[in-house]
Amino acid sequence: MNVEGWTKPVIEAEIACWISREMPADVTVDQVDDYVAAVGPALEVADVDHVPEDPERILAGNIFHRGYVLGAPHVDLGLRDAAVLTATFSHGHENFTVLEPEELTGHLPDVLVRAASLAPLLGRHLSTGDVILMGSIIAPRPVAFGDEVAFRWGDDPPLRLRFT
Repeated sequence: MNVEGWTKPVIEAEIACWISREMPADVTVDQVDDYVAAVGPALEVADVDHVPEDPERILAGNIFHRGYVLGAPHVDLGLRDAAVLTATFSHGHENFTVLEPEELTGHLPDVLVRAASLAPLLGRHLSTGDVILMGSIIAPRPVAFGDEVAFRWGDDPPLRLRFT
């Protein structure tokens, strides 16, 4: 991924959720897995291009989001399954093991319920084929030209990204 001209590029390892059908805004935690087609790994890239002091400016800038890469979707897993898979993340010579993916994101079904309740404020619902990035399972890591990261989720082959 080309980060030329970016202010402060960062990478986040995330769990992605593919939506199977239109999800009502009032979906409950007990119902949410009925609307999940698959879950899988994702890498999100952001550029912290200003001091994060003004929530309106941060939200207007799509929370610094600049891109993402999705791994293979697992149709046999739900959000509760995703919460118990071990993840490993490597960046240069540093390696991290994440034993509790919900530690930073919060309870994944709650995250999706919140997304479903907020979507109508943007004039839509979560719909068939939407992919929701559920939040980073690691603290955002600064990256620079030439860096390579790898994110392995469960038994999946690593999802890799190189910065140019």
